[in-house]
Amino acid sequence: MEYAITGLVALVLGGAVGFYFERMRRGAAFQDRDAIIAQAQREADNLKRTEEIAAKEIVLKRREELEREINKTRDEVRDFERQLDKRESSLKEQQDDLVKKERFLQTNQTKLAERMKVIEARDKELERLLRDEQEQLYKISGL
Repeated sequence: MEYAITGLVALVLGGAVGFYFERMRRGAAFQDRDAIIAQAQREADNLKRTEEIAAKEIVLKRREELEREINKTRDEVRDFERQLDKRESSLKEQQDDLVKKERFLQTNQTKLAERMKVIEARDKELERLLRDEQEQLYKISGL
């Protein structure tokens, strides 16, 4: 029976030692696994940061390109507006000149019409005087 107890104790001790070594082996494996996972997580975080930086750089470059395009378009619009302003100003001057000429012509036309009336009145007066003179001459001459 001693052998049985000794065997049983040896079996229990062997199981405990085996369990302990297995636990240590698995513990080391778990530690290795945790270390590998931690390393992979760090690498993933670094890669993520690198990609985020690259994406931000791409976005920044695209934004700068768009700003350049917008500024170019704004400059073109400003130039076009300046040209339109010049053209509008020129047309306004032409319109003002035409209005002045039209007023001048109307004034001259009015003056000419008045002069024509005066001339016609004088002409009628001269004709009347001429008829009167002729009548007097006929009366004097007895015809």
